[in-house]
Amino acid sequence: MSEKEKERIALVLDSSSFIGGFNPQFVDLEQYTIPEVLDEVKSRTAKFLLEVGLSSGRVKILAPSDAYVEKVKKKAMKSGDFWKLDSTDLKLLALALELKEEFSIKPIVVSDDYSVQNVAKLLSIEYLPVVYAGIKKIFVWKIYCPNCKRQYPPDFKGDTCPECGSRLRRKVVRQKESER
Repeated sequence: MSEKEKERIALVLDSSSFIGGFNPQFVDLEQYTIPEVLDEVKSRTAKFLLEVGLSSGRVKILAPSDAYVEKVKKKAMKSGDFWKLDSTDLKLLALALELKEEFSIKPIVVSDDYSVQNVAKLLSIEYLPVVYAGIKKIFVWKIYCPNCKRQYPPDFKGDTCPECGSRLRRKVVRQKESER
């Protein structure tokens, strides 16, 4: 197989990858992250790993287009993961999807966040955990109040029930085996 025929693979690095000790210097693949990850990485070691990756040119920063962020939001709402994902998570997944669909790159999301892994799997994007084992099943969730039993839409972003003030929870509605 010639160099041109080889599949392009790129790692898409979440802040949890650096927090978990992922070192971009040890991987000979294209590596990307988003600008928001720079703000999320706080510990000295994680910040060092990210800065070395950036300064060496191993890690490149890209921002996804708004259209891909919207695609990821819709998928996350369908699965019920939107409640647990912040804008950084959504943008990271959007970048992976954009690399896949616009640039014919096979993205692998490097993250220990289970909701990120779940949505990645639903988008047919591979993921690679750093510290934890990773998800074994794909889940669809519902958000509910354990006290008054009210259910909330998948795009609900609060942590407490507006009706009774209890802390909201999520519960699995459906699951299927992941092919990972």
